[in-house]
Amino acid sequence: MSDSTSPQRQAEDNDRKTERPSLFVGFLVVACLALVIVDLVLIRQNRSLRSRVGELSQLVESGERPVLGPGDAFPALTLVGSDGAATSLPFQESTTLLLISSQSCHACDLAKPVWNEAVAVAERGGIRVAGLSLDGVAEELDEVEAPYAMFAPGDDVFSLITQTPGVPAAILIDGDGVVLRSFYGAEQLGLVEAVEAVAQQ
Repeated sequence: MSDSTSPQRQAEDNDRKTERPSLFVGFLVVACLALVIVDLVLIRQNRSLRSRVGELSQLVESGERPVLGPGDAFPALTLVGSDGAATSLPFQESTTLLLISSQSCHACDLAKPVWNEAVAVAERGGIRVAGLSLDGVAEELDEVEAPYAMFAPGDDVFSLITQTPGVPAAILIDGDGVVLRSFYGAEQLGLVEAVEAVAQQ
């Protein structure tokens, strides 16, 4: 009986040693390709965002930035729910109170008492209420405390941002997509009365 390893076993051991580096190298190649793809996507999104910010800056500097008001057509907007499902605004044949906020907005917190009162009036009057968190993420919407359905913005939100001076904002929209009233700033003066007037029509 010999203590030396048989040639066949040595060959098998060498094959296994060769397989392990090959698998590792394959994994590294796949990981590198994935990183390159992600990097390209991020570069494209960054360029698009810079372009949009530049356009918005030009509008602000020129004083030509439009502000949504009564009689204006509300821009087509995609809202994303907590389940990832997309909904389109304006809602057809339904008057809507859209409450636009941001999670990092202190003024939005100041507007909430007025909003809550307006929401109660809207619900009694059959007006649909939707909340839009501009910096919200669909998967985290369930964590937002609000007495109405909350949504995250879709890719077309830029069309809305360019027509509102900031948040908080409350916009009443009729079933044809026409703005009835709009309110901007923390005080939201006249919002409750406007909702009551629309509900009585």
